[in-house]
Amino acid sequence: MLIGRGRKGRYVDIADCAELPGSAKSGLVEGSIELPFGEPAVIGRTTLDTEVAMMWSQIAGLVAGYRETGKATTDLPDQPGELRLEAIPGGLARLTLAYSEDTSLSHVTGEEDLLAALAVGGVGFFEKLAELTGRFHDREIDQLTGRSASGRRGPSA
Repeated sequence: MLIGRGRKGRYVDIADCAELPGSAKSGLVEGSIELPFGEPAVIGRTTLDTEVAMMWSQIAGLVAGYRETGKATTDLPDQPGELRLEAIPGGLARLTLAYSEDTSLSHVTGEEDLLAALAVGGVGFFEKLAELTGRFHDREIDQLTGRSASGRRGPSA
């Protein structure tokens, strides 16, 4: 998870932070989420630079909605566009970043792998953010891990 801009305008990995860098101290955690799915990555430094805490909150809601219905959409926090997650037969899921009907990037991968990557990344981010700020995000962690979905792990479960 790359956040903020260090002293020289570079991203820093939140896992390496002893305190939030620069503008993140004011509550705005700008940066990028990088997930290793697709080439180029649907969620990555080159595709989505945003307010990271809000984006992870949006992704948590997306995952919870997906677990309920097999399809979910969320708006991007500070730019036009949306992130979509939908079940594909055979235990697969499609993750799409769409800025318009004509401009989108998507990738199909194993549903369990994708949900696990989103959970690990989001929980790791929120736990580190809690360590650095003292603010906890239990609802988002529950949404990411499926604890709020009566034990269901996904539409194909």
